[in-house]
Amino acid sequence: MTKINNKLVIGNKYSNNDISTVFKCSNQGGMRRSLKTNSLILIAKHNNSLYDDVWDNNGILYYTGMGMVGDQNINFSQNKTLLYSKEKNINVYLFESYKSDEYYYAGEVEVAGNVLEMDELDKNGDLRRVFKFPLKRLNNSVNLTVLDKDVELSMEEKIKKVRKLPVHELKLRAKNASKIKPVSKSGEVIKRSRDLYIAEYTKYRANGKCDLCKNEAPFNDKNGYPFLEEHHIINLANDGPDALYNTVALCPNCHRKIHILKAKKDILKLQKAVKKYLIAEKDLESLEEWKKLFERNVEKLGN
Repeated sequence: MTKINNKLVIGNKYSNNDISTVFKCSNQGGMRRSLKTNSLILIAKHNNSLYDDVWDNNGILYYTGMGMVGDQNINFSQNKTLLYSKEKNINVYLFESYKSDEYYYAGEVEVAGNVLEMDELDKNGDLRRVFKFPLKRLNNSVNLTVLDKDVELSMEEKIKKVRKLPVHELKLRAKNASKIKPVSKSGEVIKRSRDLYIAEYTKYRANGKCDLCKNEAPFNDKNGYPFLEEHHIINLANDGPDALYNTVALCPNCHRKIHILKAKKDILKLQKAVKKYLIAEKDLESLEEWKKLFERNVEKLGN
């Protein structure tokens, strides 16, 4: 069967009606199967606070499986279709949306590694298991160009939704976001990019003060929140985890300082700050992870 690649232009924006007309699929849902065109169309809505589909630095998109309530089932409906799409020669196409009825066409994709299983909250706020499919674009010769204003508006909308969450739910989402394990037998763990819930809770617990200099944030953002920046003590590029036991909130000046000078005393101070948070919150699980991560420095840090 002829593929549909030549009917759409990578990087162009299309409407919901365009997608359903070209692929002869439903105009609803995030995973749309079309038997008529032997296709599976995936929609990644980046302004959705329930599903967090993110790209990593290696060009892999971690796409959340189907199912909004309760544990997801890898063999349910289009989850199964995507899982076996290569074996069954089903063409998979990706669209990314940053605002209503506008979809950037990212081209054809394929599952590029181990499907991940992780904890997230469903739309009712209950903890459940979800699947993250690592997707790779088949045509990387064409760069994806998204208008800055679309990304900014989408992120602002998502941040507003996240900041409306009760503190206990924000923390739970932040903790669960760092718990990833592969479904495959190989046990290989795939790196993820930073998580919005972790970033927001890290800044929340700092209570408006920089974790390094301990001064108040230099200004408030346009929504009235103290302006601090999330920082990973061990950088993601160096395989540091995107987790609450590895993140701090810094003022812009200290953030630049820590990246440029990399002073050992400052790094140890940040480690101690995180440990203090975890002890105060009686987060024994994260505290154990903190000890594993910084075990070489435990003796120096004391209590």
